[in-house]
Amino acid sequence: MSFELLIWNSTSERYAIPFQRNLARFGIDLRIRLVDGTQFLNRMHEGDYDILDQGYLPIPYPDSGTAMNWHSEYIDSTYNLARVRDPALDYLVEGVMASQEDEASLRDWGRALDRVVTWNHYIIPQWHISTFRLAYNKKFRRPQVMPKYSYGFSAWWVE
Repeated sequence: MSFELLIWNSTSERYAIPFQRNLARFGIDLRIRLVDGTQFLNRMHEGDYDILDQGYLPIPYPDSGTAMNWHSEYIDSTYNLARVRDPALDYLVEGVMASQEDEASLRDWGRALDRVVTWNHYIIPQWHISTFRLAYNKKFRRPQVMPKYSYGFSAWWVE
């Protein structure tokens, strides 16, 4: 098995090279291709890649971004990076979108979607950080009531 990892900056090599070594232990040949930003975007828009070095941010509940990442409707966009065209995923994404106001139902649809995405290996974890990085400055203040699932970064203001 052999495939190419497309990256656009040399910083990505820090974790791409250990990933390459780990895959080699299983007999998998990973070629790392470093291209400039313009070529990366062009190849991404055209779907001219085997695998990309792009992240998916964790969210507490699936939202409209879920549709852009996984629905077939977005296959020709830069959002559906895995180039997924799967009726089962489309069905689950549509269930997620229809359940945005029902927390229990949304959780069930989201778990089912997560299982299908995980089972099909559309995402390969490369690395993680087990800590949160926070910056602090006395001139910033937070609101009295913080958002339920956030550190409140979007709710800060300068005193």
